[in-house]
Amino acid sequence: MDRSYLERLTTANSERVLLALTQQQHLHPARSIIGTVRTICETQGFSELVADQALRELAVDTRTSIGRLSRHQVRALADSMETAWQVQLANRISARRHQHA
Repeated sequence: MDRSYLERLTTANSERVLLALTQQQHLHPARSIIGTVRTICETQGFSELVADQALRELAVDTRTSIGRLSRHQVRALADSMETAWQVQLANRISARRHQHA
C-alpha cells in the first residue's frame, strides 16, 4: 500500500463524503443513489462494502435518484459511509496485527 493511499484513508471524514455527495447531487440529480455512491467509493478509495452497509443503514430505495434526497438524508448517508469505512479500516488493522502476531 503506498503512502498517499494510506494518508487518504486515514483522513477520510463525513465532510469530505458530504461534499462529494452534494456535488454529485447537483451535477447528476437523475442518477441513482447506488450509482452515485459507487462512484464516490471509487474516487474516495472506499470499498463497495462500505456503500452497501451505509445504504442498508439509511434504508432508502437505491434506485431513487440522488436528487430526490433531502439535505438531511444526504448528511445521514455521508455519516453512515464514514462510520462503515471506519469499521472496515479497524477490521483491516486488526486482521493485519493478528497476521503478524
